[in-house]
Amino acid sequence: MTPWSSLDRREWQLLGLLGTAGFFNRYDEGLLSLLLVQIQADLGFAEASLGWLGSAIELGAIPSLALLVLADRWGRRPILLGTILGYTVCTVATALAPSAGFFLASQLLARMFLGAEFGLAIVVAVEELRPTNRAFGVAILGTLSLAGHGAAMILFGFVDELPFGWRALYAIGVVPLLAVAALRRGLPETRAFRAVQPDSTDGTGSWSQPFRTLISRYPARCAAVGAVTLLWSFSNVSVDFFLPKFAQEVHGWSPGRFALVAVVGGALGLTGQLLAGWLGDRRGRKGSTLFFFVMEPVCAILLYSICAGGFIAMYVLWVFGSVANDVLARTYAGELFPTSARATALGAVGVLATLGSAAGLASESLLFGRLGTHWDAIRILASAGLLMPFIVWWAYPETRGRTLAEIAPETTAAQPGRAAAHSSASSA
Repeated sequence: MTPWSSLDRREWQLLGLLGTAGFFNRYDEGLLSLLLVQIQADLGFAEASLGWLGSAIELGAIPSLALLVLADRWGRRPILLGTILGYTVCTVATALAPSAGFFLASQLLARMFLGAEFGLAIVVAVEELRPTNRAFGVAILGTLSLAGHGAAMILFGFVDELPFGWRALYAIGVVPLLAVAALRRGLPETRAFRAVQPDSTDGTGSWSQPFRTLISRYPARCAAVGAVTLLWSFSNVSVDFFLPKFAQEVHGWSPGRFALVAVVGGALGLTGQLLAGWLGDRRGRKGSTLFFFVMEPVCAILLYSICAGGFIAMYVLWVFGSVANDVLARTYAGELFPTSARATALGAVGVLATLGSAAGLASESLLFGRLGTHWDAIRILASAGLLMPFIVWWAYPETRGRTLAEIAPETTAAQPGRAAAHSSASSA
């Protein structure tokens, strides 16, 4: 049986509905860097402010944690629908932005909704897909997500011909509004959440309950997942951020050549997502994760060390390892914590990834000041990723084929009936 045929009709429909979230998440993220010149010329951003603009908008994803906490209290479905509506309003506001300040505010809110939207898509996939298909389903969502970035790159090529220029590309963000109607009809609340749904949303203590659950019952897992998330984003962000500069300044590539290699080579590398998902479901999460967590930092170090002749091949391998790690890390983060705190855990992972990226870029600047070269600094930072396999080996359990209730059970003493229901729902 191929991995494609292992998914039944219901699972394909679910992934099709959820795919909109990931697609427009990366579509919107890609637009800012692609359209920076046009946006700056139209809205008058100062040259010295561009770095701060990108940094501020990236940090806009942090408040998405609050929305994901709500999803552990009120349910996945209403918050997911709300984030799609919120993103649609914000991206239309971005397209109509009359000033630099209005643009920044619209994008900050859009990133908050997008971060929660994609996090919830992962949560719903983990909770609704059968245990034998979870990792591959997350891989499909990741592939659809990266397709959004590809769509942004293609449309960018026509920005000068489109009416209203860069604003037209943001206006396309109204499309997710159409997904709301489909989600309202086709996406019920997840069975896992219904099984452990809190009795009441009243009381101040209820809002901190997911955090208390994570810290008190799964401290080792929290520490391990948090450390891996920080290390991965910290070690990988500079590799990605400086790659166009490295290709042009060290290998003498033109921007056009790099764009061509990025599209074609990146498409080849994206098979890493689907392969990682298949391996995780068929051969085991832990072994697959260990392999790719070694592969990515090694390829990153070689990428910034190798001669021009092997640069393209190493780039493809690095992308392959990077996207494979993304799938396996997201799948593990969704599986390792109980349903009552799962969305909160994914939200915390997103916050830590943002902080790790910010720390990685700042560390690159500090190392550059001491070493005098970006490339030595990036190799040092990439080597920090080699610590990740040791954490996975020590703290991550094997989750292949196991129900969510088996991996991270709810408190059976307090909720015996619900725990049993959760086990039944997860096995379905």
